[in-house]
Amino acid sequence: MRSFIVVGAAVAVTALLIALLAAVRSPGPGGSTALASPTPSATAAGTPTPTAAVVTPAPSPTPDPTPTRMYVNTTWKFSVVLPDPYRRSARLSIANSGGSRPAAADAFTARTEAAEAALADQRCETACAIWNYAAVIDVFTGTGARSPRDFYNAFSYSRDQQLEDITVDGHVALKVTNAPSYPVEYLIKDGDRMFMLGYTIYQPGTFDVPPGASKAKLDAILGSFTFVP
Repeated sequence: MRSFIVVGAAVAVTALLIALLAAVRSPGPGGSTALASPTPSATAAGTPTPTAAVVTPAPSPTPDPTPTRMYVNTTWKFSVVLPDPYRRSARLSIANSGGSRPAAADAFTARTEAAEAALADQRCETACAIWNYAAVIDVFTGTGARSPRDFYNAFSYSRDQQLEDITVDGHVALKVTNAPSYPVEYLIKDGDRMFMLGYTIYQPGTFDVPPGASKAKLDAILGSFTFVP
Protein backbone atom coordinates (compact mmCIF):
# COMPACT_ATOMS: atom_id res chain seq x y z
CA MET A 1 0.00 0.00 0.00
CA ARG A 2 2.89 2.31 0.83
CA SER A 3 4.40 1.74 -2.59
CA PHE A 4 1.29 3.01 -4.33
CA ILE A 5 1.32 6.10 -2.16
CA VAL A 6 4.99 6.81 -3.07
CA VAL A 7 4.33 6.23 -6.76
CA GLY A 8 1.28 8.45 -6.61
CA ALA A 9 3.27 11.19 -4.92
CA ALA A 10 6.03 10.95 -7.48
CA VAL A 11 3.49 11.21 -10.30
CA ALA A 12 1.95 14.26 -8.68
CA VAL A 13 5.35 15.99 -8.35
CA THR A 14 6.22 15.20 -11.96
CA ALA A 15 2.91 16.64 -13.18
CA LEU A 16 3.48 19.80 -11.18
CA LEU A 17 6.95 20.30 -12.71
CA ILE A 18 5.57 19.80 -16.24
CA ALA A 19 2.82 22.36 -15.57
CA LEU A 20 5.33 24.93 -14.28
CA LEU A 21 7.64 24.39 -17.29
CA ALA A 22 4.72 24.85 -19.68
CA ALA A 23 3.75 28.08 -17.94
CA VAL A 24 7.26 29.49 -18.32
CA ARG A 25 7.39 28.65 -22.03
CA SER A 26 3.87 29.78 -22.87
CA PRO A 27 3.70 32.57 -25.52
CA GLY A 28 3.30 36.09 -24.23
CA PRO A 29 0.58 38.53 -25.25
CA GLY A 30 2.23 39.15 -28.56
CA GLY A 31 2.32 35.49 -29.45
CA SER A 32 6.06 35.13 -29.16
CA THR A 33 8.14 33.44 -26.63
CA ALA A 34 9.43 35.80 -23.96
CA LEU A 35 13.17 35.52 -23.50
CA ALA A 36 15.11 37.14 -20.73
CA SER A 37 17.26 39.97 -22.07
CA PRO A 38 20.89 39.58 -21.19
CA THR A 39 22.15 42.06 -18.63
CA PRO A 40 24.38 44.49 -20.47
CA SER A 41 27.94 44.24 -19.37
CA ALA A 42 29.54 47.35 -17.99
CA THR A 43 31.57 49.12 -20.64
CA ALA A 44 34.57 51.25 -19.99
CA ALA A 45 34.07 54.98 -20.31
CA GLY A 46 34.91 56.01 -23.82
CA THR A 47 38.24 57.83 -24.27
CA PRO A 48 37.71 61.18 -26.03
CA THR A 49 39.16 61.34 -29.51
CA PRO A 50 42.24 63.54 -29.30
CA THR A 51 41.83 66.84 -31.11
CA ALA A 52 44.80 68.06 -33.12
CA ALA A 53 46.25 71.18 -31.56
CA VAL A 54 46.09 74.25 -33.73
CA VAL A 55 49.64 75.54 -34.08
CA THR A 56 50.06 79.12 -35.21
CA PRO A 57 53.26 79.42 -37.23
CA ALA A 58 55.78 81.92 -35.91
CA PRO A 59 55.73 85.12 -37.89
CA SER A 60 58.54 85.49 -40.40
CA PRO A 61 61.16 88.08 -39.49
CA THR A 62 60.30 91.47 -40.87
CA PRO A 63 62.70 92.16 -43.72
CA ASP A 64 65.00 95.12 -43.34
CA PRO A 65 63.23 97.97 -45.10
CA THR A 66 66.59 99.28 -46.34
CA PRO A 67 68.45 96.86 -48.64
CA THR A 68 72.19 96.72 -48.10
CA ARG A 69 75.23 95.45 -49.95
CA MET A 70 78.82 94.97 -48.93
CA TYR A 71 81.69 96.88 -50.45
CA VAL A 72 85.13 95.27 -50.19
CA ASN A 73 88.39 97.03 -50.97
CA THR A 74 90.72 94.19 -51.87
CA THR A 75 93.76 96.47 -52.14
CA TRP A 76 93.60 97.97 -48.66
CA LYS A 77 91.78 95.00 -47.10
CA PHE A 78 88.68 96.49 -45.55
CA SER A 79 84.92 96.35 -46.07
CA VAL A 80 81.83 98.38 -45.24
CA VAL A 81 78.10 97.74 -45.62
CA LEU A 82 76.29 100.26 -47.81
CA PRO A 83 72.59 100.90 -47.18
CA ASP A 84 70.57 101.73 -50.27
CA PRO A 85 71.02 104.04 -52.20
CA TYR A 86 74.64 104.57 -51.14
CA ARG A 87 77.32 103.48 -53.59
CA ARG A 88 81.04 104.04 -54.12
CA SER A 89 81.69 107.19 -56.09
CA ALA A 90 84.50 106.75 -58.59
CA ARG A 91 84.48 110.53 -59.10
CA LEU A 92 85.16 111.32 -55.44
CA SER A 93 87.41 108.36 -54.65
CA ILE A 94 91.18 108.06 -55.04
CA ALA A 95 92.37 104.68 -56.26
CA ASN A 96 96.07 105.45 -55.84
CA SER A 97 97.48 108.90 -55.24
CA GLY A 98 101.03 107.84 -55.99
CA GLY A 99 102.14 108.14 -52.41
CA SER A 100 100.77 111.58 -51.50
CA ARG A 101 98.52 111.97 -48.49
CA PRO A 102 96.17 110.20 -48.42
CA ALA A 103 97.50 107.30 -50.45
CA ALA A 104 93.95 106.24 -51.34
CA ALA A 105 90.36 107.08 -50.51
CA ASP A 106 86.95 105.53 -51.01
CA ALA A 107 83.99 107.91 -51.04
CA PHE A 108 80.35 106.86 -50.82
CA THR A 109 77.40 108.93 -51.97
CA ALA A 110 73.62 108.58 -52.06
CA ARG A 111 73.41 110.55 -55.32
CA THR A 112 72.86 108.84 -58.63
CA GLU A 113 75.61 108.98 -61.21
CA ALA A 114 73.65 111.56 -63.22
CA ALA A 115 72.97 113.75 -60.18
CA GLU A 116 76.61 113.57 -59.16
CA ALA A 117 77.81 114.44 -62.66
CA ALA A 118 75.61 117.54 -62.68
CA LEU A 119 77.53 118.86 -59.65
CA ALA A 120 81.01 117.84 -60.76
CA ASP A 121 81.82 121.10 -62.54
CA GLN A 122 80.72 123.39 -59.73
CA ARG A 123 83.50 125.37 -58.12
CA CYS A 124 83.66 125.20 -54.36
CA GLU A 125 86.09 126.19 -51.66
CA THR A 126 85.12 125.32 -48.10
CA ALA A 127 81.83 123.58 -48.91
CA CYS A 128 80.81 121.52 -51.92
CA ALA A 129 77.30 120.31 -52.68
CA ILE A 130 78.66 117.10 -54.13
CA TRP A 131 80.03 116.15 -50.70
CA ASN A 132 76.84 116.77 -48.73
CA TYR A 133 75.82 113.54 -46.93
CA ALA A 134 78.82 111.67 -48.33
CA ALA A 135 81.14 109.34 -46.39
CA VAL A 136 84.85 108.84 -46.99
CA ILE A 137 87.56 106.42 -45.91
CA ASP A 138 91.09 107.81 -46.29
CA VAL A 139 94.14 105.55 -46.15
CA PHE A 140 97.43 107.02 -44.93
CA THR A 141 100.66 105.02 -45.25
CA GLY A 142 104.03 105.33 -43.54
CA THR A 143 102.57 106.44 -40.21
CA GLY A 144 105.12 104.45 -38.25
CA ALA A 145 104.43 103.76 -34.59
CA ARG A 146 102.25 106.83 -34.03
CA SER A 147 98.99 106.18 -32.22
CA PRO A 148 95.70 107.38 -33.68
CA ARG A 149 95.60 110.19 -31.12
CA ASP A 150 99.14 111.35 -31.96
CA PHE A 151 98.41 111.15 -35.67
CA TYR A 152 95.23 113.20 -35.31
CA ASN A 153 96.76 115.86 -33.07
CA ALA A 154 99.59 116.36 -35.57
CA PHE A 155 97.33 117.93 -38.19
CA SER A 156 93.92 118.73 -36.71
CA TYR A 157 92.43 120.52 -33.73
CA SER A 158 89.05 121.95 -32.78
CA ARG A 159 88.13 123.74 -29.57
CA ASP A 160 84.88 121.78 -29.25
CA GLN A 161 86.27 118.40 -30.27
CA GLN A 162 85.93 115.35 -28.05
CA LEU A 163 88.51 112.57 -28.28
CA GLU A 164 87.81 109.01 -27.14
CA ASP A 165 90.26 106.10 -27.33
CA ILE A 166 88.38 103.03 -28.58
CA THR A 167 88.92 99.71 -30.36
CA VAL A 168 87.58 98.92 -33.82
CA ASP A 169 87.70 95.32 -35.06
CA GLY A 170 90.50 94.56 -32.59
CA HIS A 171 92.56 97.59 -33.66
CA VAL A 172 93.55 100.62 -31.61
CA ALA A 173 91.39 103.54 -32.70
CA LEU A 174 90.25 107.05 -31.86
CA LYS A 175 86.77 108.53 -32.13
CA VAL A 176 86.57 112.27 -32.64
CA THR A 177 83.30 114.15 -32.20
CA ASN A 178 82.97 117.69 -33.56
CA ALA A 179 86.16 117.43 -35.58
CA PRO A 180 87.02 120.37 -37.87
CA SER A 181 86.39 118.40 -41.05
CA TYR A 182 83.69 115.95 -40.00
CA PRO A 183 81.02 115.87 -37.29
CA VAL A 184 82.19 112.34 -36.46
CA GLU A 185 85.59 110.93 -37.35
CA TYR A 186 87.40 107.64 -36.65
CA LEU A 187 91.12 106.94 -36.90
CA ILE A 188 92.09 103.27 -36.92
CA LYS A 189 95.65 101.97 -36.68
CA ASP A 190 96.71 99.00 -38.86
CA GLY A 191 100.46 98.41 -38.91
CA ASP A 192 102.08 101.50 -40.39
CA ARG A 193 98.79 102.53 -42.01
CA MET A 194 96.13 104.80 -40.59
CA PHE A 195 92.51 104.65 -41.74
CA MET A 196 90.49 107.81 -41.28
CA LEU A 197 86.70 107.50 -41.56
CA GLY A 198 84.31 110.43 -41.66
CA TYR A 199 81.29 111.98 -43.33
CA THR A 200 80.16 115.44 -44.30
CA ILE A 201 76.83 117.04 -43.41
CA TYR A 202 76.48 120.73 -44.07
CA GLN A 203 74.16 123.06 -42.24
CA PRO A 204 70.47 122.61 -43.20
CA GLY A 205 69.57 124.78 -46.16
CA THR A 206 73.15 125.06 -47.42
CA PHE A 207 72.74 122.36 -50.06
CA ASP A 208 70.08 119.87 -51.04
CA VAL A 209 69.93 116.52 -49.27
CA PRO A 210 70.28 113.63 -51.73
CA PRO A 211 67.16 111.41 -51.88
CA GLY A 212 67.57 108.46 -49.51
CA ALA A 213 70.50 110.00 -47.63
CA SER A 214 70.49 110.29 -43.84
CA LYS A 215 72.82 110.68 -40.88
CA ALA A 216 71.70 107.27 -39.59
CA LYS A 217 72.88 105.61 -42.81
CA LEU A 218 76.21 107.42 -42.67
CA ASP A 219 76.71 106.26 -39.08
CA ALA A 220 75.83 102.72 -40.18
CA ILE A 221 78.45 102.82 -42.95
CA LEU A 222 81.23 103.89 -40.60
CA GLY A 223 80.03 101.50 -37.91
CA SER A 224 80.22 98.54 -40.31
CA PHE A 225 83.92 99.05 -41.06
CA THR A 226 85.97 95.87 -40.65
CA PHE A 227 89.22 94.46 -41.91
CA VAL A 228 89.24 91.52 -44.33
CA PRO A 229 91.96 88.90 -44.96
